Amino acid sequence: MIIDYQMLGERLTSAGLTGKPVNEYSKQEVEALVEACIDAIQPEQQTEYIAQPYIDAKGRLCIPPNCDPRFHWWKGCGMSILEILRELKAPEEVVRKYVRVEELPPF
Repeated sequence: MIIDYQMLGERLTSAGLTGKPVNEYSKQEVEALVEACIDAIQPEQQTEYIAQPYIDAKGRLCIPPNCDPRFHWWKGCGMSILEILRELKAPEEVVRKYVRVEELPPF
């Protein structure tokens, strides 16, 4: 999340919200705080990922470091190896290299 802290500080100061305990804010001050926080959140810039995962000529799953992090299965987030292989439409013999037999769906 990207936050414009300068804008947030200016809005909080102009609303008179600095130097006062939060539990003493009026309803209008809480609303001003929430509005200032929402306005300070900037949309994250979309990162363009140059590379895509692929299956090489030897049937190996290749995930370049500059591809979308959703393919970084080893980080414990994003897609599983099976999901990646499905997305790549990998043949059954490639899938069997990477996924335990008991986890395999019927082909």
